[in-house]
Amino acid sequence: METYRIYLFIGLVTFLSLSSAKEFVATDEWQVLPPEDSVPAGLHIRLDMETGQRWAKIAKADDGDAVTTREEVEAMRRGENIAGGGNTNPTGKMGNALIVGEEKAEGGEGKFDYELMYRTYMRIPEDERPALPDKSTLPAAEWESQMKAIWVGRQELIQKAIESIEEVPDVLSSIIATISSPSDSLASELTELEYLLSDIDVARDFYILRGWPPLLQLLKHPDPETVSAALHCVGTALKNTGEFNDWEGLADVAPLLGSHPDLGKVLYALGGMLRASPSRLSSFLAEMDGEASLLAAARAARGLKAARKSCDLAADLGLPDPEWCQVCAKVLLQSGAPVEHQAAMEGMLRLECG
Repeated sequence: METYRIYLFIGLVTFLSLSSAKEFVATDEWQVLPPEDSVPAGLHIRLDMETGQRWAKIAKADDGDAVTTREEVEAMRRGENIAGGGNTNPTGKMGNALIVGEEKAEGGEGKFDYELMYRTYMRIPEDERPALPDKSTLPAAEWESQMKAIWVGRQELIQKAIESIEEVPDVLSSIIATISSPSDSLASELTELEYLLSDIDVARDFYILRGWPPLLQLLKHPDPETVSAALHCVGTALKNTGEFNDWEGLADVAPLLGSHPDLGKVLYALGGMLRASPSRLSSFLAEMDGEASLLAAARAARGLKAARKSCDLAADLGLPDPEWCQVCAKVLLQSGAPVEHQAAMEGMLRLECG
């Protein structure tokens, strides 16, 4: 689970960086790298852990792999050019990202700025950072030892996460082989697959590697939990992406509206298929009597949350049957949860209920 959080952190940082990015224009001098800018290949990158700023310049063949000292950091902040730098390989991947909290001693062993480590961790939200030792109750040497162990352990965890991301094609091939010959328990494989498929490029690779047909076959698996996990994967892979409109599977998902016990997962997969695909929606409504099936499932929903999700999907798809207003009204009247209450109100407004 910790690895998944690291994945999520890396993915979120990447998304936020690219969503409003423009390409950084580098020179031979160190410059502050704006957080929203994308980084072209072939640059040296340094990260100032004290200020949170990134610095970049054009890489040179004679630049070394020096670890930056405090004096060099201060020089960068003053706009002065310095020698050396973190290594960036020809593919543009970051090599040695600078950590001001760690400087190289003469014997080759790293020495650490423990106060800086502590301040760095304290910037992380409390529910996301590790438990830090209390300096006021521990001898200095013990406090430093515990801080170093936390720091080194976190760096190792991040490195493993990065390495595993680089091995995604191998991981996908392994998962595809497993689900192609399904066993009684596929929970861990499908959980990992669903996470990976949240990346559009990985979803595309999964399809190219012929993973889609065996995933759809799992929708007929005798174990309801396996079917739910497979539906989750289907919905995440498609996630309303128009590029994947020609992927098959509607005929496998739609019949589960009236038979699978986890209506929420069926709606999740169905919504991913229909919201961005007029051709699938047309087939669902004209050839599968889809609106009647969806409405029947909503009426029979065991929980208000599933009924509300049905109402949301109907509103998103612009389904015309006036009985959808009754489904939304049921949620509105029976739900004590403010979130469900508000969602039902929004659904009724979108359905233009009188």
